[in-house]
Amino acid sequence: METTAARRTRRLTVGEARVRWKLPDGVDPIETIHTCHATMDGVQLRWLREPGASLTAMWRDCERTLFPSPLWDGCK
Repeated sequence: METTAARRTRRLTVGEARVRWKLPDGVDPIETIHTCHATMDGVQLRWLREPGASLTAMWRDCERTLFPSPLWDGCK
C-alpha cells in the first residue's frame, strides 16, 4: 500500500518531469529531481535547527554542489 508521502512524492516527480528542463547531456531528469528533493529535505531540517539562518542561502550553497559549473552553465 502506498503511503500519503509516497503518493505526494510521485505526484511531484511526475509534474516536475513534465517541465522542459534544459539539462546537460546525459543527465537523468528523474534522478536529478529525486536528488533535489532529498537535498531540500535536509536543508529544511538544518534551517529549522539554526534560528536566523537563511533557507535561500543554505539552498544556494547546495546548488554549487548539485549543479557545478561548467557542466550546468546555461541550464536549469
